[in-house]
Amino acid sequence: TLALARQTIDVDPQQTIADCRLLHQQLGVQAPIYEVAGEAYIRLQLFADAELALLTALGLGSVDAAVLLNLANLAAMRGDQRLAAHWLERLAERQPDHPQLDAVRSTLFPQGVPASSRDPFQINKEQQVPGRFQ
Repeated sequence: TLALARQTIDVDPQQTIADCRLLHQQLGVQAPIYEVAGEAYIRLQLFADAELALLTALGLGSVDAAVLLNLANLAAMRGDQRLAAHWLERLAERQPDHPQLDAVRSTLFPQGVPASSRDPFQINKEQQVPGRFQ
């Protein structure tokens, strides 16, 4: 089911989230489920949810290079250049010859070094939704 969910991310990311929900109920807390959910949230342009899912995957022991690359991109999108650089450094420590590392680094840091983070902590009222916390 996880492999199928991974295959449908581009076609139907909402279905992928539903599949991740089901997998979470059946298998419990596992990094690969959060990795796939993070990718689906990116496709849905729910970037805060994506970052949260990918951070959770990382905290659960994910070693997938895509998690670190996506975290770097998401941090840079939020304006946190220093954190983006941190995630790329973590990837360089794990896989110094990763084929996307230099390309992402040059895209995020065209001057060769990260700029100071312009606004890493923000209040985004548009992301505020009524929670279902109980």
